Amino acid sequence: MSRVAHFQAMQRYEEWASGKTLDALRSAEAGAAAEFKRAMGIFGHIQSARHEWLFRFGQIAKRPWVMFPDWTVDEAAADAKRLDGLWSAFLAKLMDADLDGEVEYKSNEGKPFVSRRRDMLTHVYNHSTYHRGQIAILVKMAGGTPPDSTDFVVFSRRSG
Repeated sequence: MSRVAHFQAMQRYEEWASGKTLDALRSAEAGAAAEFKRAMGIFGHIQSARHEWLFRFGQIAKRPWVMFPDWTVDEAAADAKRLDGLWSAFLAKLMDADLDGEVEYKSNEGKPFVSRRRDMLTHVYNHSTYHRGQIAILVKMAGGTPPDSTDFVVFSRRSG
């Protein structure tokens, strides 16, 4: 497997795990309002970060940074789907050698950084995974049904 193919697999995993998370969020909509709102804010945060990193890769225009957007499940799902398409298109253009290249960018606070593409990509997928765990707990607290699993190994078993 090429190194880019690894990240393409991670993108497919992202889409699968986000779908399971959105189903869980829908199951909690009528539950405890505070926990559901927090879970939705975190899912929106994942999408905000995915947009920001794609901007840092020079693939899309910057949008105003909102740490925890106040979205409905349908709004969050639409943004995730939009971003999935953009991420897949970006990864389809990458070559293995591109992963070692460095990208200059600024944090949301304006601090300059330089990172390797492969490290930035790894961060994007780890960031989502981390926050999906938080969402699962909040969904349960809100009275919904958390995903049975959003672990990568479970995805990889199902996808071959």
